[in-house]
Amino acid sequence: MTTTDWTLIIGFFMVIIALTIIAALRARSPEEYFTGGRRSRFFTTLLFAFGSGTSSDSPSSVMAGTWRNGLAGLWWQFLWLPITPFYWVLAPLLRRLRVVTTADFFAMRFGPSTAALYSMYGIVIAIVLMAGVLFSSARLLGTVTDPYFTDVAKQLDLHLPTVDVEVMFEPPSDKRPPLITWKLVKRDELIAIGLAVVLIICSSVGGLRAAILIDVIHGVLSVLLSIVLLPMIFHRIGGFGQLHKADSLKSAMFDFVASSDVARHSGNEQFTPFYLFTLSVAALTGIIVQPHIMSITGSSRSEMGARIGFTFGNLLKRGMAVIWTLTALAAIAWYLGPSSPLRSEANAGDTVLLNQLTAAAQGEIADLPAEEIMEVRQMNLAFSEDLFGRIARDVLGSIGPGVLGLVAVLVFSAAVSHCGTQLISATGLFAEYLCKKQLQPGRPTEHYVW
Repeated sequence: MTTTDWTLIIGFFMVIIALTIIAALRARSPEEYFTGGRRSRFFTTLLFAFGSGTSSDSPSSVMAGTWRNGLAGLWWQFLWLPITPFYWVLAPLLRRLRVVTTADFFAMRFGPSTAALYSMYGIVIAIVLMAGVLFSSARLLGTVTDPYFTDVAKQLDLHLPTVDVEVMFEPPSDKRPPLITWKLVKRDELIAIGLAVVLIICSSVGGLRAAILIDVIHGVLSVLLSIVLLPMIFHRIGGFGQLHKADSLKSAMFDFVASSDVARHSGNEQFTPFYLFTLSVAALTGIIVQPHIMSITGSSRSEMGARIGFTFGNLLKRGMAVIWTLTALAAIAWYLGPSSPLRSEANAGDTVLLNQLTAAAQGEIADLPAEEIMEVRQMNLAFSEDLFGRIARDVLGSIGPGVLGLVAVLVFSAAVSHCGTQLISATGLFAEYLCKKQLQPGRPTEHYVW
Protein backbone atom coordinates (compact mmCIF):
# COMPACT_ATOMS: atom_id res chain seq x y z
CA MET A 1 0.00 0.00 0.00
CA THR A 2 1.39 3.35 -1.10
CA THR A 3 0.46 6.95 -0.38
CA THR A 4 -1.67 6.93 -3.54
CA ASP A 5 -3.62 3.92 -2.29
CA TRP A 6 -4.36 5.54 1.06
CA THR A 7 -5.31 8.79 -0.70
CA LEU A 8 -7.90 6.90 -2.75
CA ILE A 9 -9.33 5.27 0.38
CA ILE A 10 -9.58 8.58 2.22
CA GLY A 11 -11.05 10.23 -0.86
CA PHE A 12 -13.73 7.55 -1.17
CA PHE A 13 -14.48 7.91 2.52
CA MET A 14 -15.14 11.61 1.96
CA VAL A 15 -17.36 10.77 -1.04
CA ILE A 16 -19.61 8.44 0.95
CA ILE A 17 -19.87 11.07 3.70
CA ALA A 18 -21.04 13.58 1.07
CA LEU A 19 -23.53 11.08 -0.39
CA THR A 20 -24.81 10.32 3.10
CA ILE A 21 -25.38 14.01 3.85
CA ILE A 22 -27.18 14.52 0.52
CA ALA A 23 -29.43 11.54 1.18
CA ALA A 24 -30.06 12.64 4.77
CA LEU A 25 -31.35 16.04 3.67
CA ARG A 26 -34.26 14.33 1.92
CA ALA A 27 -34.90 11.44 4.34
CA ARG A 28 -37.60 13.14 6.43
CA SER A 29 -40.45 10.65 6.00
CA PRO A 30 -40.48 6.90 6.74
CA GLU A 31 -41.06 6.09 3.05
CA GLU A 32 -38.09 8.23 2.01
CA TYR A 33 -35.89 6.79 4.74
CA PHE A 34 -36.79 3.10 4.35
CA THR A 35 -37.50 2.90 0.57
CA GLY A 36 -35.35 5.69 -0.87
CA GLY A 37 -38.41 7.62 -1.98
CA ARG A 38 -39.35 4.98 -4.60
CA ARG A 39 -37.61 6.95 -7.34
CA SER A 40 -34.77 4.67 -8.52
CA ARG A 41 -34.62 4.17 -12.27
CA PHE A 42 -34.13 0.69 -13.72
CA PHE A 43 -30.34 1.09 -14.15
CA THR A 44 -29.96 2.22 -10.54
CA THR A 45 -32.19 -0.66 -9.41
CA LEU A 46 -30.05 -3.04 -11.48
CA LEU A 47 -26.85 -1.93 -9.75
CA PHE A 48 -28.66 -1.90 -6.40
CA ALA A 49 -29.83 -5.50 -6.90
CA PHE A 50 -26.34 -6.45 -8.04
CA GLY A 51 -24.57 -4.73 -5.16
CA SER A 52 -26.94 -5.54 -2.29
CA GLY A 53 -26.61 -9.26 -3.00
CA THR A 54 -23.00 -9.12 -4.18
CA SER A 55 -20.98 -8.00 -1.22
CA SER A 56 -17.27 -8.49 -0.86
CA ASP A 57 -17.89 -12.08 0.19
CA SER A 58 -19.40 -12.99 -3.20
CA PRO A 59 -16.21 -12.97 -5.32
CA SER A 60 -14.22 -14.32 -2.40
CA SER A 61 -16.75 -17.09 -1.67
CA VAL A 62 -16.96 -18.13 -5.33
CA MET A 63 -13.16 -18.15 -5.63
CA ALA A 64 -12.83 -20.03 -2.35
CA GLY A 65 -15.36 -22.62 -3.48
CA THR A 66 -13.56 -22.97 -6.82
CA TRP A 67 -10.22 -23.46 -5.09
CA ARG A 68 -11.68 -26.29 -3.02
CA ASN A 69 -14.00 -27.86 -5.61
CA GLY A 70 -12.69 -26.81 -9.00
CA LEU A 71 -15.23 -25.70 -11.61
CA ALA A 72 -18.07 -26.89 -9.33
CA GLY A 73 -17.34 -23.89 -7.10
CA LEU A 74 -19.33 -21.87 -9.63
CA TRP A 75 -22.45 -23.17 -7.89
CA TRP A 76 -21.81 -20.85 -4.97
CA GLN A 77 -23.59 -18.33 -7.20
CA PHE A 78 -25.21 -20.50 -9.87
CA LEU A 79 -27.54 -22.30 -7.45
CA TRP A 80 -29.69 -19.14 -7.75
CA LEU A 81 -29.72 -19.33 -11.56
CA PRO A 82 -32.67 -21.79 -11.93
CA ILE A 83 -34.95 -19.46 -9.93
CA THR A 84 -33.89 -16.20 -11.63
CA PRO A 85 -36.78 -16.35 -14.18
CA PHE A 86 -39.21 -16.21 -11.26
CA TYR A 87 -37.82 -12.76 -10.39
CA TRP A 88 -39.46 -11.41 -13.57
CA VAL A 89 -42.86 -12.13 -12.00
CA LEU A 90 -41.96 -11.64 -8.35
CA ALA A 91 -40.39 -8.14 -8.56
CA PRO A 92 -43.43 -6.22 -9.95
CA LEU A 93 -45.77 -8.02 -7.54
CA LEU A 94 -43.68 -6.90 -4.57
CA ARG A 95 -43.49 -3.35 -5.96
CA ARG A 96 -47.27 -3.32 -6.43
CA LEU A 97 -47.86 -3.98 -2.72
CA ARG A 98 -46.71 -0.40 -1.92
CA VAL A 99 -45.55 -1.53 1.53
CA VAL A 100 -42.48 -0.33 3.39
CA THR A 101 -41.33 -3.65 4.90
CA THR A 102 -41.93 -7.35 4.38
CA ALA A 103 -43.69 -7.43 7.76
CA ASP A 104 -46.48 -5.31 6.25
CA PHE A 105 -46.96 -8.00 3.60
CA PHE A 106 -47.14 -10.70 6.28
CA ALA A 107 -49.70 -8.60 8.15
CA MET A 108 -51.86 -8.36 5.02
CA ARG A 109 -51.56 -12.07 4.26
CA PHE A 110 -51.46 -13.78 7.66
CA GLY A 111 -52.31 -11.22 10.35
CA PRO A 112 -50.52 -9.00 12.90
CA SER A 113 -49.19 -11.79 15.13
CA THR A 114 -47.39 -13.49 12.23
CA ALA A 115 -46.04 -10.11 11.10
CA ALA A 116 -44.66 -9.42 14.58
CA LEU A 117 -43.02 -12.86 14.63
CA TYR A 118 -41.53 -12.24 11.19
CA SER A 119 -40.21 -8.83 12.28
CA MET A 120 -38.13 -10.43 15.01
CA TYR A 121 -37.06 -13.22 12.67
CA GLY A 122 -36.13 -10.74 9.92
CA ILE A 123 -33.99 -8.72 12.33
CA VAL A 124 -32.09 -11.89 13.24
CA ILE A 125 -31.59 -12.66 9.52
CA ALA A 126 -30.13 -9.19 8.97
CA ILE A 127 -27.82 -9.51 11.97
CA VAL A 128 -26.43 -12.86 10.77
CA LEU A 129 -25.92 -11.60 7.20
CA MET A 130 -24.19 -8.44 8.42
CA ALA A 131 -21.93 -10.45 10.71
CA GLY A 132 -20.87 -12.70 7.84
CA VAL A 133 -20.20 -9.79 5.48
CA LEU A 134 -18.27 -7.78 8.09
CA PHE A 135 -16.11 -10.80 8.91
CA SER A 136 -15.30 -11.66 5.28
CA SER A 137 -14.76 -8.01 4.33
CA ALA A 138 -12.43 -7.44 7.28
CA ARG A 139 -10.42 -10.51 6.38
CA LEU A 140 -10.20 -9.43 2.74
CA LEU A 141 -9.16 -5.88 3.63
CA GLY A 142 -6.58 -7.25 6.03
CA THR A 143 -5.06 -9.42 3.30
CA VAL A 144 -4.93 -6.58 0.77
CA THR A 145 -3.42 -4.03 3.18
CA ASP A 146 -1.19 -6.43 5.11
CA PRO A 147 0.79 -5.76 7.29
CA TYR A 148 -0.59 -2.28 8.08
CA PHE A 149 -3.57 -3.23 10.26
CA THR A 150 -1.61 -6.07 11.85
CA ASP A 151 0.93 -3.53 13.09
CA VAL A 152 -1.80 -1.13 14.23
CA ALA A 153 -3.53 -3.90 16.21
CA LYS A 154 -0.22 -4.79 17.91
CA GLN A 155 0.42 -1.16 18.85
CA LEU A 156 -3.09 -0.65 20.24
CA ASP A 157 -2.96 -3.87 22.28
CA LEU A 158 -6.73 -3.62 22.78
CA HIS A 159 -8.63 -6.30 24.72
CA LEU A 160 -12.38 -6.83 24.72
CA PRO A 161 -14.48 -9.08 26.98
CA THR A 162 -15.85 -12.26 25.40
CA VAL A 163 -18.26 -14.87 26.74
CA ASP A 164 -17.34 -18.57 26.51
CA VAL A 165 -20.64 -20.17 25.53
CA GLU A 166 -19.45 -23.72 26.27
CA VAL A 167 -18.51 -22.78 29.82
CA MET A 168 -21.99 -21.33 30.32
CA PHE A 169 -23.52 -24.81 30.11
CA GLU A 170 -20.96 -26.57 32.31
CA PRO A 171 -21.99 -27.40 35.92
CA PRO A 172 -20.43 -25.22 38.64
CA SER A 173 -17.08 -26.51 39.91
CA ASP A 174 -13.70 -25.26 41.05
CA LYS A 175 -12.11 -26.41 37.79
CA ARG A 176 -14.58 -24.66 35.49
CA PRO A 177 -12.86 -21.99 33.33
CA PRO A 178 -13.98 -18.38 33.72
CA LEU A 179 -17.17 -17.44 31.87
CA ILE A 180 -15.85 -14.06 30.70
CA THR A 181 -12.33 -13.67 29.36
CA TRP A 182 -10.44 -10.80 27.74
CA LYS A 183 -9.60 -11.35 24.09
CA LEU A 184 -6.88 -9.52 22.21
CA VAL A 185 -8.28 -7.59 19.24
CA LYS A 186 -6.31 -8.72 16.20
CA ARG A 187 -6.18 -7.43 12.64
CA ASP A 188 -9.52 -8.74 11.33
CA GLU A 189 -11.47 -7.80 14.47
CA LEU A 190 -10.03 -4.26 14.39
CA ILE A 191 -11.03 -3.77 10.75
CA ALA A 192 -14.50 -5.21 11.40
CA ILE A 193 -15.05 -2.75 14.24
CA GLY A 194 -14.02 0.13 11.99
CA LEU A 195 -16.32 -1.04 9.18
CA ALA A 196 -19.20 -1.39 11.63
CA VAL A 197 -18.75 2.17 12.90
CA VAL A 198 -18.75 3.61 9.36
CA LEU A 199 -21.70 1.41 8.43
CA ILE A 200 -23.83 2.56 11.36
CA ILE A 201 -23.07 6.24 10.79
CA CYS A 202 -23.74 6.18 7.03
CA SER A 203 -26.83 3.99 7.16
CA SER A 204 -28.50 5.56 10.16
CA VAL A 205 -27.96 9.09 8.84
CA GLY A 206 -28.59 8.61 5.11
CA GLY A 207 -31.19 5.86 5.06
CA LEU A 208 -31.69 3.52 2.11
CA ARG A 209 -30.90 6.20 -0.47
CA ALA A 210 -27.32 6.45 0.80
CA ALA A 211 -26.93 2.66 0.52
CA ILE A 212 -28.27 2.77 -3.05
CA LEU A 213 -25.82 5.50 -4.12
CA ILE A 214 -22.87 3.62 -2.58
CA ASP A 215 -24.11 0.43 -4.27
CA VAL A 216 -23.92 2.11 -7.66
CA ILE A 217 -20.26 2.99 -7.09
CA HIS A 218 -19.52 -0.51 -5.82
CA GLY A 219 -21.23 -2.17 -8.78
CA VAL A 220 -19.19 -0.25 -11.35
CA LEU A 221 -15.92 -0.90 -9.49
CA SER A 222 -16.68 -4.61 -9.05
CA VAL A 223 -17.32 -5.16 -12.75
CA LEU A 224 -14.30 -3.16 -13.91
CA LEU A 225 -11.77 -4.67 -11.51
CA SER A 226 -13.00 -8.22 -12.15
CA ILE A 227 -12.66 -7.73 -15.91
CA VAL A 228 -9.16 -6.27 -15.50
CA LEU A 229 -8.01 -9.02 -13.12
CA LEU A 230 -8.99 -11.96 -15.37
CA PRO A 231 -6.56 -11.45 -18.30
CA MET A 232 -3.77 -10.44 -15.95
CA ILE A 233 -3.80 -13.70 -14.01
CA PHE A 234 -4.06 -15.70 -17.24
CA HIS A 235 -0.95 -13.85 -18.39
CA ARG A 236 0.82 -15.16 -15.27
CA ILE A 237 0.18 -18.78 -16.29
CA GLY A 238 1.04 -18.27 -19.97
CA GLY A 239 -2.40 -17.76 -21.50
CA PHE A 240 -5.84 -19.36 -21.46
CA GLY A 241 -4.62 -22.50 -23.23
CA GLN A 242 -2.36 -23.35 -20.28
CA LEU A 243 -5.38 -23.75 -18.03
CA HIS A 244 -6.36 -27.11 -19.54
CA LYS A 245 -2.83 -28.40 -19.08
CA ALA A 246 -3.12 -27.74 -15.34
CA ASP A 247 -5.94 -30.23 -14.70
CA SER A 248 -3.44 -32.62 -13.11
CA LEU A 249 -2.80 -30.12 -10.32
CA LYS A 250 -6.21 -30.74 -8.76
CA SER A 251 -8.46 -33.79 -8.82
CA ALA A 252 -11.81 -33.23 -10.60
CA MET A 253 -10.73 -29.68 -11.40
CA PHE A 254 -13.07 -29.31 -14.39
CA ASP A 255 -16.08 -31.28 -13.11
CA PHE A 256 -19.12 -29.00 -13.40
CA VAL A 257 -20.86 -30.92 -10.61
CA ALA A 258 -19.13 -33.02 -7.98
CA SER A 259 -19.62 -36.74 -7.63
CA SER A 260 -20.48 -38.08 -4.20
CA ASP A 261 -17.18 -39.98 -4.01
CA VAL A 262 -15.03 -36.95 -4.82
CA ALA A 263 -16.91 -34.73 -2.36
CA ARG A 264 -16.70 -37.29 0.42
CA HIS A 265 -13.01 -37.94 -0.23
CA SER A 266 -12.01 -34.28 -0.26
CA GLY A 267 -14.19 -33.22 2.68
CA ASN A 268 -15.46 -30.20 0.72
CA GLU A 269 -18.97 -29.07 -0.21
CA GLN A 270 -20.97 -31.82 -1.90
CA PHE A 271 -22.05 -30.00 -5.07
CA THR A 272 -23.88 -33.05 -6.41
CA PRO A 273 -26.95 -32.67 -8.70
CA PHE A 274 -29.41 -33.62 -5.95
CA TYR A 275 -27.74 -31.29 -3.46
CA LEU A 276 -27.91 -28.37 -5.91
CA PHE A 277 -31.56 -29.12 -6.78
CA THR A 278 -32.62 -29.04 -3.13
CA LEU A 279 -30.71 -25.80 -2.53
CA SER A 280 -32.39 -24.14 -5.53
CA VAL A 281 -35.85 -25.18 -4.30
CA ALA A 282 -35.04 -23.85 -0.83
CA ALA A 283 -33.80 -20.58 -2.38
CA LEU A 284 -37.04 -20.15 -4.33
CA THR A 285 -39.28 -20.77 -1.33
CA GLY A 286 -37.19 -18.54 0.91
CA ILE A 287 -36.50 -15.55 -1.35
CA ILE A 288 -39.45 -13.52 -0.04
CA VAL A 289 -38.38 -14.04 3.56
CA GLN A 290 -35.16 -12.06 3.11
CA PRO A 291 -35.97 -8.56 4.44
CA HIS A 292 -33.89 -6.63 1.89
CA ILE A 293 -35.78 -7.99 -1.15
CA MET A 294 -38.71 -5.68 -0.41
CA SER A 295 -36.29 -2.76 -0.17
CA ILE A 296 -34.77 -3.52 -3.58
CA THR A 297 -38.07 -3.86 -5.44
CA GLY A 298 -39.85 -1.17 -3.43
CA SER A 299 -37.23 1.48 -4.14
CA SER A 300 -37.88 1.38 -7.88
CA ARG A 301 -39.86 4.13 -9.59
CA SER A 302 -42.14 1.70 -11.47
CA GLU A 303 -43.10 -1.96 -11.64
CA MET A 304 -41.26 -2.41 -14.95
CA GLY A 305 -38.17 -0.77 -13.48
CA ALA A 306 -38.31 -3.17 -10.52
CA ARG A 307 -38.76 -6.12 -12.89
CA ILE A 308 -35.88 -5.23 -15.22
CA GLY A 309 -33.54 -4.02 -12.49
CA PHE A 310 -34.08 -6.93 -10.09
CA THR A 311 -33.96 -9.66 -12.75
CA PHE A 312 -31.00 -8.39 -14.75
CA GLY A 313 -29.15 -7.26 -11.64
CA ASN A 314 -29.21 -10.86 -10.47
CA LEU A 315 -28.26 -12.10 -13.95
CA LEU A 316 -25.27 -9.77 -13.83
CA LYS A 317 -24.20 -11.49 -10.62
CA ARG A 318 -24.36 -14.86 -12.37
CA GLY A 319 -22.26 -13.51 -15.25
CA MET A 320 -19.67 -12.10 -12.86
CA ALA A 321 -19.56 -15.47 -11.10
CA VAL A 322 -18.24 -17.01 -14.34
CA ILE A 323 -15.41 -14.45 -14.38
CA TRP A 324 -14.62 -15.09 -10.71
CA THR A 325 -14.58 -18.85 -11.30
CA LEU A 326 -12.20 -18.59 -14.27
CA THR A 327 -9.97 -16.31 -12.18
CA ALA A 328 -9.86 -18.89 -9.38
CA LEU A 329 -9.10 -21.74 -11.84
CA ALA A 330 -6.19 -19.70 -13.18
CA ALA A 331 -5.10 -19.12 -9.57
CA ILE A 332 -4.96 -22.90 -9.05
CA ALA A 333 -2.71 -23.21 -12.08
CA TRP A 334 -0.56 -20.34 -10.86
CA TYR A 335 -0.18 -21.00 -7.14
CA LEU A 336 0.21 -24.78 -7.53
CA GLY A 337 2.08 -24.72 -10.85
CA PRO A 338 5.77 -24.41 -11.70
CA SER A 339 5.66 -20.57 -11.72
CA SER A 340 4.03 -20.35 -8.30
CA PRO A 341 4.98 -17.31 -6.18
CA LEU A 342 5.03 -19.74 -3.25
CA ARG A 343 8.10 -21.50 -4.69
CA SER A 344 10.54 -19.30 -2.84
CA GLU A 345 13.65 -20.74 -1.25
CA ALA A 346 13.96 -17.65 0.92
CA ASN A 347 10.72 -18.38 2.74
CA ALA A 348 10.48 -21.86 4.22
CA GLY A 349 6.90 -21.19 5.35
CA ASP A 350 5.76 -20.79 1.74
CA THR A 351 7.34 -24.13 0.86
CA VAL A 352 5.45 -25.90 3.65
CA LEU A 353 2.25 -24.11 2.63
CA LEU A 354 2.69 -25.17 -1.02
CA ASN A 355 3.22 -28.80 -0.03
CA GLN A 356 0.07 -28.79 2.08
CA LEU A 357 -2.00 -27.09 -0.62
CA THR A 358 -0.75 -29.55 -3.23
CA ALA A 359 -1.60 -32.53 -1.02
CA ALA A 360 -5.10 -31.19 -0.39
CA ALA A 361 -5.67 -30.41 -4.08
CA GLN A 362 -4.64 -33.87 -5.26
CA GLY A 363 -6.45 -35.71 -2.46
CA GLU A 364 -3.27 -37.24 -1.06
CA ILE A 365 -4.15 -36.89 2.61
CA ALA A 366 -6.30 -39.97 3.21
CA ASP A 367 -3.38 -42.00 4.60
CA LEU A 368 -2.17 -39.26 6.93
CA PRO A 369 -2.90 -39.24 10.69
CA ALA A 370 -6.16 -37.58 11.70
CA GLU A 371 -4.40 -34.56 13.22
CA GLU A 372 -2.39 -33.92 10.05
CA ILE A 373 -5.50 -34.30 7.87
CA MET A 374 -7.25 -31.68 9.99
CA GLU A 375 -4.23 -29.38 9.80
CA VAL A 376 -3.98 -29.66 5.99
CA ARG A 377 -7.70 -29.07 5.53
CA GLN A 378 -7.66 -26.04 7.82
CA MET A 379 -4.68 -24.60 5.95
CA ASN A 380 -6.37 -25.21 2.61
CA LEU A 381 -9.60 -23.63 3.88
CA ALA A 382 -7.78 -20.55 5.21
CA PHE A 383 -5.88 -20.12 1.94
CA SER A 384 -9.08 -20.42 -0.11
CA GLU A 385 -10.82 -17.76 1.96
CA ASP A 386 -7.87 -15.39 1.46
CA LEU A 387 -7.55 -16.22 -2.26
CA PHE A 388 -9.26 -13.11 -3.66
CA GLY A 389 -7.15 -10.84 -1.47
CA ARG A 390 -3.96 -12.71 -2.39
CA ILE A 391 -4.69 -12.46 -6.11
CA ALA A 392 -5.49 -8.76 -5.84
CA ARG A 393 -2.29 -8.12 -3.88
CA ASP A 394 0.03 -10.31 -5.99
CA VAL A 395 -1.40 -9.47 -9.42
CA LEU A 396 -3.04 -6.05 -9.30
CA GLY A 397 -0.49 -4.73 -6.82
CA SER A 398 2.22 -5.08 -9.46
CA ILE A 399 0.50 -2.68 -11.89
CA GLY A 400 1.38 0.45 -9.98
CA PRO A 401 0.35 2.70 -7.10
CA GLY A 402 -3.36 3.21 -6.57
CA VAL A 403 -4.65 -0.15 -7.81
CA LEU A 404 -4.62 -1.80 -4.38
CA GLY A 405 -6.39 1.29 -3.10
CA LEU A 406 -9.16 0.69 -5.64
CA VAL A 407 -9.46 -2.92 -4.45
CA ALA A 408 -9.71 -1.71 -0.86
CA VAL A 409 -12.37 0.82 -1.92
CA LEU A 410 -14.27 -2.01 -3.62
CA VAL A 411 -14.28 -4.09 -0.45
CA PHE A 412 -15.10 -1.06 1.69
CA SER A 413 -18.02 0.05 -0.50
CA ALA A 414 -19.36 -3.50 -0.74
CA ALA A 415 -19.43 -3.94 3.02
CA VAL A 416 -21.01 -0.55 3.71
CA SER A 417 -23.65 -0.78 0.96
CA HIS A 418 -24.64 -4.42 1.51
CA CYS A 419 -24.74 -4.19 5.30
CA GLY A 420 -26.41 -0.78 4.99
CA THR A 421 -29.30 -2.34 3.08
CA GLN A 422 -29.61 -5.08 5.70
CA LEU A 423 -29.44 -2.54 8.53
CA ILE A 424 -32.14 -0.31 7.01
CA SER A 425 -34.35 -3.37 6.42
CA ALA A 426 -33.93 -4.47 10.03
CA THR A 427 -34.57 -1.01 11.44
CA GLY A 428 -37.63 -0.77 9.18
CA LEU A 429 -39.02 -3.95 10.73
CA PHE A 430 -38.37 -2.53 14.19
CA ALA A 431 -39.59 1.04 13.68
CA GLU A 432 -42.26 0.71 10.99
CA TYR A 433 -43.92 -2.43 12.32
CA LEU A 434 -42.96 -3.37 15.87
CA CYS A 435 -42.94 0.22 17.19
CA LYS A 436 -45.61 1.71 14.93
CA LYS A 437 -48.09 -1.17 15.15
CA GLN A 438 -47.26 -2.93 18.42
CA LEU A 439 -45.12 -1.00 20.92
CA GLN A 440 -45.66 2.74 20.29
CA PRO A 441 -48.67 3.33 18.02
CA GLY A 442 -50.03 6.78 17.28
CA ARG A 443 -46.75 8.73 17.39
CA PRO A 444 -45.78 11.36 14.77
CA THR A 445 -44.00 10.07 11.67
CA GLU A 446 -40.77 11.87 12.68
CA HIS A 447 -40.67 9.71 15.80
CA TYR A 448 -40.42 6.50 13.82
CA VAL A 449 -37.75 7.92 11.53
CA TRP A 450 -35.64 8.91 14.55
